[in-house]
Amino acid sequence: MGEQYKCDQSTRLTTFFNERDAILALERKSKMNFISPSRLQNGDTVAVLSPSTGVPSLFPHIFDQGIQILKEEFGLNVWELSTARADPNHLYHNPKERAENINEAFADPDIKAIISSIGGDDSVRILPYLDQEVIQKNPKIIMGFSDNTTFLTYCNQLGLVTFYGPTIMAGGISQLQSIGEEYKQHITDLLFNQNDGCEYKPF
Repeated sequence: MGEQYKCDQSTRLTTFFNERDAILALERKSKMNFISPSRLQNGDTVAVLSPSTGVPSLFPHIFDQGIQILKEEFGLNVWELSTARADPNHLYHNPKERAENINEAFADPDIKAIISSIGGDDSVRILPYLDQEVIQKNPKIIMGFSDNTTFLTYCNQLGLVTFYGPTIMAGGISQLQSIGEEYKQHITDLLFNQNDGCEYKPF
């Protein structure tokens, strides 16, 4: 009975401290001054990489279509980093390379935005290799969704406004011509037009 009581007390204390730490973290975040990155201009260069999995190597035609749309519809230059078209097995065994691609893109002053090729299920393994100082000193658009939420949240915790939005292969870029003009305008407003907020609506 005594051991059970000690165990229950220990569990309650652990829960208390976890909840306290979570509340303190939220309070610190609420006082943080978030950095909103500059929006894109016609002719800017964006980095494309695969921080989660290597789907572009499996469906290159969809990836190529997304790259083409970035160039022709949005007037952007595209720099594909080493992970962009790497196969899934290579990316799985090289989380550090995936993180280094992100670090490299943040550090390069000629890169104005970072866009993921697609989501996945493995980006959590890149977090230990991300360079906090480089990210904080070089704020820029970084966009993705699904599994990309992991490192988007990481960057957000460092004080950077991040973009939960379409990737090259899914979410709207490669499918842009099938979705319609309203969606294109939405992406244009998101990436190119500085504003205080954005209203999401069905397309």
